[in-house]
Amino acid sequence: MVNFNTFNIKELVEYVFKETYGQSAEKFLSNEEKCKIIQKAVQNLRWSYKPSGNDECDTGYDEEEIRKAYMIAYYPYYIETTRNFIQKEFLPLISNSQTIYVDCFAGGPCPEIYGTIKSLAESGKCNGADVATYDLENKWLPYQKITCKLCKDSFNTDNFKLKSWLFVNNFNIAETGDSLKNYSRYTKKNKKANLTARWNNQTDIFIMQNYLSHIKDTPQTVSNFLDWFKNMAAMMKRGALFIINDLNYGSTKSVFENFDADNKFLKENNLKQIAGWLPSNGDTKCITHGNTLDILKEKIFIGQYGDGSGLIPKKYTRYYYTILQKI
Repeated sequence: MVNFNTFNIKELVEYVFKETYGQSAEKFLSNEEKCKIIQKAVQNLRWSYKPSGNDECDTGYDEEEIRKAYMIAYYPYYIETTRNFIQKEFLPLISNSQTIYVDCFAGGPCPEIYGTIKSLAESGKCNGADVATYDLENKWLPYQKITCKLCKDSFNTDNFKLKSWLFVNNFNIAETGDSLKNYSRYTKKNKKANLTARWNNQTDIFIMQNYLSHIKDTPQTVSNFLDWFKNMAAMMKRGALFIINDLNYGSTKSVFENFDADNKFLKENNLKQIAGWLPSNGDTKCITHGNTLDILKEKIFIGQYGDGSGLIPKKYTRYYYTILQKI
C-alpha cells in the first residue's frame, strides 16, 4: 500500500508522474526531447491562468499534453485545500461508522477527491466513501481513474473503503439547469443511474473546484450559473454541504457576492454559509508545500520567479472559497 498519510509531496508527485507518463520521472526525463514537450505544455498551461477583463481561463484541456502537464504542475497542490475543509467543517457534523457520499462537479482529474478521501479515511469516523464525478471533458477520464487508483492504493483498509466511483462525462453545467430535476445517465455497465435521486437522498458533500474561473464574468453567464445552482440547491438533502473553491477571477467574485451572509440568495434557497473567504484587497491565503522532485526541478521547472517563463515549481495556491449548508 502506498502510504501518503504523512502527505509526502515528493512521493505523491512520483506516483502521479508514473501513472501519467507510464515511467518513473527519473527514467522518462532522461530523454531531452520528452523534457521539451513537457516544458512547452507546462508553459502553455501556466500562461493560460492570467485573468484579463471578463475573460475566462482558457486552458486547452482538450490537448493530451496539457492534461498531462496539469498532473505535475498543478494536481498535487489542489489536494490539501479540500482536505482542510472536510476536517474543519464536515467531520464535526457526522457520527461514526457511516458511508459518506461525495459528488464533484467539473473536477477534471479530481485532486480534491483525493484530499476528501484522505480526510475521511484518517478521521476514523467513516467506514467508506461513495464518489460520483461530473465533467464536460471526457478526456479527463483516464486521469480521474488515476485518482481513483491513488485513493484505493492509499486508503483501502479493513476499516475504510472507497466503495464506488461513478464517472459521468459530457456533463455540461451551462446546459443542465432545468434537466437536473430529472437527471439520469447510462453507465458503461448499461445501467441507468438516477442521479437526481442520489443528490436528493444520499450526497453528503458537493464539491466544485476551479469551475467559475472557466466562465466569463458577464451578467448573463453569472445568472445562468446561479440558476443552475438554485436547481441543485433545491435537491440537496438537509445538512449536506456544497464546497466551492476557486481562483482570483472576476466570475468567482461575481458569483460569490450572492453568498454573502446578509444576501437574500442564500435564504431564498434554504442555505447558510458556514465558512468562506473572498478578499477584496488582494491579500492571499496560501497552501504551501515542500519542494517537488529534484529531477523535475532539474529538467522541467528550471525557471525563476518573475522571469515569465512559466517553468517554476509551484510554491503556493491562491484560492477563494465558500462552504454552504442546506438547512
